[in-house]
Amino acid sequence: MTQSKKKADCGDHTDLITDLPWNVIDGILKYLNIRELVGTSILSRKWRYMWMSVLQLEFDEDFFYYCEEYYEGPEISRIMMEILMLHSGPLYKFTLSLPSDFMQIDCLDELILFLSTSGIKDLELQNLGFRTLSYQVPSYVFSCQELTSLDLNGFELSVPPNFGGLKRLIVLNFHLVTFESGALEKLIPGFPLLERLTISFCSGLECIDLSAPTLKVLRINSEGNIKTISLKNANNLIDFSLLDYRDEDSESVGVSCLIKSLPKIQRLVMEIFSFYYKVLYAAGGIRQSLVDSFSSLEYLQFVGTKLCEREGVLYIVSVLTNTPNLVELVVKNYEYGDYDDEQEPDQTKELESNGCCLGQLRKVKIEIGKLPAQLSISRDLLWMKRASQKAQVEFIHSKQ
Repeated sequence: MTQSKKKADCGDHTDLITDLPWNVIDGILKYLNIRELVGTSILSRKWRYMWMSVLQLEFDEDFFYYCEEYYEGPEISRIMMEILMLHSGPLYKFTLSLPSDFMQIDCLDELILFLSTSGIKDLELQNLGFRTLSYQVPSYVFSCQELTSLDLNGFELSVPPNFGGLKRLIVLNFHLVTFESGALEKLIPGFPLLERLTISFCSGLECIDLSAPTLKVLRINSEGNIKTISLKNANNLIDFSLLDYRDEDSESVGVSCLIKSLPKIQRLVMEIFSFYYKVLYAAGGIRQSLVDSFSSLEYLQFVGTKLCEREGVLYIVSVLTNTPNLVELVVKNYEYGDYDDEQEPDQTKELESNGCCLGQLRKVKIEIGKLPAQLSISRDLLWMKRASQKAQVEFIHSKQ
């Protein structure tokens, strides 16, 4: 075979993947787990070092599963550190999910210390064994000055004595975090650019008292352990979600004063039980002090609303009367029971006589159980004159 023929044959076997633009290759690599990612180094000489320049690394449950034999020694820490040290170029996102039986927690400090010098921007730390193994958030987390997003799951959190804040942080998520007393209030002022805050099923937070002038989105999920929520200088908050799963005889969390302090609120999601009706609903309609706040709403979602109770329906009608800019309404009813036991409430004149017209409303979504009265009341809500004739209506009828 001539030399020219050999070259022609080689030309027929061009490595199309390797010749792809780097941004395309990076888009492929980011969907590989850490084992697959490092494994690409054996594909060819050109691929040997490509994984070292990816912008994100994730040590997930699969990684720890395959390294389970090293749990009781320093090997697991050495492997993770070696991967980090071999990585070259910027590393923007790092995710670590510690398995429930992981005991080598000392490696966490070493990893975060290394990341604090690498310009990390997005950090996710998850302790899957939080029910049996309590780990403190490494203080080095607060040395990662380039962070724009921080997600902590299943850790204990206290504020280090030398805490100087994270000046570029925009997104902060806490899930199943146990807070030291007063820790949250000490942390938030150290994040001057914070726009999104999520607090989900955390403990140690009986009272939340925050001053967050830059905050735009606040989402709180709790099991009734939060007694009060106070927001100061929250004039830029446009998206607020409060899902508070508490007993019916529990005290409210000061919802009336809270909503009143949100003059620009556009998106509101709330868990509504009977005790909230008392603080939000006065004789004849929504409390006057809340009218201005509700007037800016564009998206409204009620979770747990009792469509079989007159006060629940009246509350919805009252809110709708004072939301002239509402575009989307979602009502989720989680009441279930037997057909024979349930009594349909009296039809409310308010549903028929309400004269407000809201041409902005474009979507109505109502999730109901199998009880006939729920379907009846849901149907009547749609007869209100304020609903646009072009509004999209969606019923989800659960069979539970």
